[in-house]
Amino acid sequence: MPGLFLSAFKPIIKFFPEIRAPERQVSFREKLLWTGVILIIFLVMANTPLYGIQTEQGYDYLYFMRVILASSRGTLMELGIGPIVTAGLIMQLLVGSRLIQMEYGNPEDRALFTGTQKILAFLVTVVQAAIYIISGAYGQLSGDKMLLVFVQLTVAGTLLILMDETIQKGWGLGSGVSLFIAANVAGQIFWGCFNTTTSPYDFLASGILLATIQTLTFPYSYTYRVFQQTISQFRTLYPPTGITDFTYFINGLPTAVEWARVAFIFDLIYPHADIWHLFNRGYGQPDLIGLIASFITFLVVVYVESVRVEIPLQYARYRGFRGRYPIKFFYTSNIPIILVWALYANALIIAQVLWTNYGFQSFYNYLALLGDPNLLVQYSWVAQYNVGWNFNPIVNLFGQFIPSWGTQGQFTPYGGLVYYLTTPHGLPSVFADPVRAGVYLLLFAGFCGLFAYIWIDVSGLSPKDIANQLIQAGMMVPGFRRSPVIIEKILDRYIPVVTILGGIGVGVLAALADFAGALGSGVGMLLTVGIIYQYYQIIAQEQLATINPALRGLLGIK
Repeated sequence: MPGLFLSAFKPIIKFFPEIRAPERQVSFREKLLWTGVILIIFLVMANTPLYGIQTEQGYDYLYFMRVILASSRGTLMELGIGPIVTAGLIMQLLVGSRLIQMEYGNPEDRALFTGTQKILAFLVTVVQAAIYIISGAYGQLSGDKMLLVFVQLTVAGTLLILMDETIQKGWGLGSGVSLFIAANVAGQIFWGCFNTTTSPYDFLASGILLATIQTLTFPYSYTYRVFQQTISQFRTLYPPTGITDFTYFINGLPTAVEWARVAFIFDLIYPHADIWHLFNRGYGQPDLIGLIASFITFLVVVYVESVRVEIPLQYARYRGFRGRYPIKFFYTSNIPIILVWALYANALIIAQVLWTNYGFQSFYNYLALLGDPNLLVQYSWVAQYNVGWNFNPIVNLFGQFIPSWGTQGQFTPYGGLVYYLTTPHGLPSVFADPVRAGVYLLLFAGFCGLFAYIWIDVSGLSPKDIANQLIQAGMMVPGFRRSPVIIEKILDRYIPVVTILGGIGVGVLAALADFAGALGSGVGMLLTVGIIYQYYQIIAQEQLATINPALRGLLGIK
């Protein structure tokens, strides 16, 4: 019998839209078609701006989590998969604390559990949308515009929940959450390699591959561009008074133009010196170290995905037909990382909302008290980037932030608890504060191991569930009696240990990839590679089941 918590949601579930599971066998082509349609809808929503807002106003609370949460600033996908994953996180914590009682083998209890999680995802969408609007994420909005934006975010979030359910119910391939993450991260990685926009910091292409091509084909392009830009800006400030006045010197001292000219001549003599600049471009730009880290992460994940413990099996009726049941090192795949980042994202949102709304004072207000209008004009950037400080000690304990220069409305964690929950991206950040990097690594890996262990009971991957699946498929372990209890005991020797070690391992690998500055973030890169490999296995299993339908039960295909 379901517990009190699940029973409380039972009357509500029937009023929420539901995607029915297919009553027939869905072909591989049809699953592929539905997966493609849902992916296109997601991409359209991720590029459809919210009506009634101005993106240059307000605060970007999800800036550091957008890649993983598959969200886009100022669009219908503002909240991304955050509500769905947060609901799953809540249900996991309730299961782990034994506050939810249910029989995982009972189809009715499982359906009630899934329905409750869907209702929670909707409620989280409503709450996050309201908090986002009220806390000033879009600046000061009138009452009708607040309602309009709230409706857009709620409807888009509900549609995303149903899209995820469509894939989960068997109409598509894999998981909707994984599909959305992979699409978002893949776009970020592609843009980090091939972005043609000229960087304002080194005047090369923002995409690292294009910047590398520029530097190799025209070795001194970096300092040449700096030379040209500096001359242009300097001559705007100090127009030449004569034909021979090139403003290289002022009062006998070399100017920035002269230094750029010297650097340009240096590059003519040593034409490949600029390639070293691409290894660490700074200012959060994609660089060669990040590109190399992404490639290494890809190889490591592909290798680790093949690491497994194999349990020998044979058919009970046909003793000569043998096989193996693989228990992969990444037994719970990328689920632990997604859940941990959902926990961190909610903590970061709450910390930023508290920081900007309770005790925060802009330094621009103090400039206004001086009564000098020239100061207000000269330091207008103080108001533009909302430079200030929070004087509430309790809020400071939870999180402290400084503005992200060059980008309005974004804050960088500077202290407090959330400072240790956000990754130091790139080697310079790690060396600048190794204590933060160490604490982040320990917390992230520990949470991944914990959530991986809890997830096996919730998702039907526990030794008991796998034992029942093998019995139903007509399998047995050679040398043992054909009994679910015996098979469960054999699996119980391996699954819990492999699950915890795999969860910790995936957390360590993701954190190290972030430390190296992998493109699309280390966590995003690891998730994407894992998801692509997972889809490769799903497609292979679907094709195998199409050839031999008798294997559908063993492969767990609906």
